[in-house]
Amino acid sequence: MCVAGSNTPSAPLLARSRPFSATSPRHPPLPTRSLVNTPGQVLAFVWDTMSRSTQREDDKREIDERPNLHNQLIYTINKVPTPVADRDTLLRVVWREESADRFVLVSSPAVSANRPLTANMVRAEFPSALRFVRKNDFETTVEFVAHPNVGTVVQGVLQRFLLSRFLTKSLRRITFIQEYFQELRGLEEWDADDGRAVGEVMCIKTKAEKHREKGESKVGARMRKLFKKHKGLRQIAEKYVRD
Repeated sequence: MCVAGSNTPSAPLLARSRPFSATSPRHPPLPTRSLVNTPGQVLAFVWDTMSRSTQREDDKREIDERPNLHNQLIYTINKVPTPVADRDTLLRVVWREESADRFVLVSSPAVSANRPLTANMVRAEFPSALRFVRKNDFETTVEFVAHPNVGTVVQGVLQRFLLSRFLTKSLRRITFIQEYFQELRGLEEWDADDGRAVGEVMCIKTKAEKHREKGESKVGARMRKLFKKHKGLRQIAEKYVRD
């Protein structure tokens, strides 16, 4: 990820994540184009904004409008540590099919009489775009770019803190997309890239470590959760792990 721009509120700040592949289980070739893990399927997962799997504990999100299947008006309250004021965003989110192998999802700041500015929150802006491109029959490349503005009333260290917070949360969600589809792949579908991806995930601390079972180590709690979520790891456990 690269970030460019100055720290002044009016200067543009660009955050771009490197393209990555979101993959899901492979199947034999089908007679139609409804192959597993098409760009449309990855888009559908992202579009399901209000699903339990895409909600964050420290955010409150509501869909104010849904005029059609391609269009949503989404209001979000982003919790910020005290004494900094919380940030809210109102974004018009739309998607378009450019071709059978390419989809684009764009979020842009919006205005609504039902969501006026309030004294206890600062209205932030987070225009962004996601592009989903078929890499092959089993993989989709996801590209992400964002241009955040956390509010004109903050400057210096506080602004950098808020920008970092917004960008980190957004990039985590992009990583979550990749991890979600990685978890669906069976052991017979793994290659060297899958091994590296799972190895990296094993090194990342998780919430499971804070809620580990009696006598269980932090690493043990992390592995227990990973083996439960990942199809390939479950297959390894069933084949090679004995009680």
